Amino acid sequence: MLRAKDRSLIARSETDSRLLVFLMKRACARVGVQLMGFNFTDTHGHVLIRGPRYHVGEAIRRFECAATQVLGVRNGFDRAYLKPVDSHSYLRTCHAYILGQRAHHQTHHDPLLVGSSVLELLGARFDDELLRAVRTSLPRVTRMDVLRAAGLESLCAEAVSVEPLGELGLPDLLVAALTALGLPREAGRRPGRLRAVAVHSVAMEVPARLVAQALECAPATVRSLRTRASPSEAVVVTVRRQSRLRERLRASLEAPLGAASGDFETSSVR
Repeated sequence: MLRAKDRSLIARSETDSRLLVFLMKRACARVGVQLMGFNFTDTHGHVLIRGPRYHVGEAIRRFECAATQVLGVRNGFDRAYLKPVDSHSYLRTCHAYILGQRAHHQTHHDPLLVGSSVLELLGARFDDELLRAVRTSLPRVTRMDVLRAAGLESLCAEAVSVEPLGELGLPDLLVAALTALGLPREAGRRPGRLRAVAVHSVAMEVPARLVAQALECAPATVRSLRTRASPSEAVVVTVRRQSRLRERLRASLEAPLGAASGDFETSSVR
């Protein structure tokens, strides 16, 4: 568990949640440990990391230093509580517990699950490394297991469409692309890649003028990107899935308790 001192807030917005996820993934990658699951709430986070204890501790230290500086956590973090996972059954229990933090705490701080690895497991945020780690260590985990652990059983009637987005997906397109690509914010070394992926996520029939408004660029930029080869199809599909998942999560919050919104198949995570 990672908790700020005095239980102060570490995430006040969706942007903060995206940044926490980005910093944790970067710290694990730089140290060489495998991130298998995470969930950041407003005041603390839970992570499941596979690797030698010293290296796991170093990844946590790097994350806390970066989060303290970038997010302005006033007094830093309490000493992280590291608990070894010594059996497969306990590993599965820990994984489900981490995915279920929103239901456990009964909080709507992160209604779109931006701070949770639920997105990766449902194919709504691109991360082959995390998926590979979960498939290897927890091969029997299914999408239905993920939805049940996250308290989202109502989103299980049908698979989310990966067809090109229409005009209804435009208002949230930029944020959906950022989230799907695992980027903390739009500014970066490769803003063109973000726009290219977003443009190819939208149906060609949607006017370039409307897409440009959503992406805060010129219509000529959209027309130019449409003439170029599409980026990775897997990434484009992830953006479409992220956009539609956001719509369904919002609808599920507004729907009566127990109402079915329809969502993912119950096959193995893939």
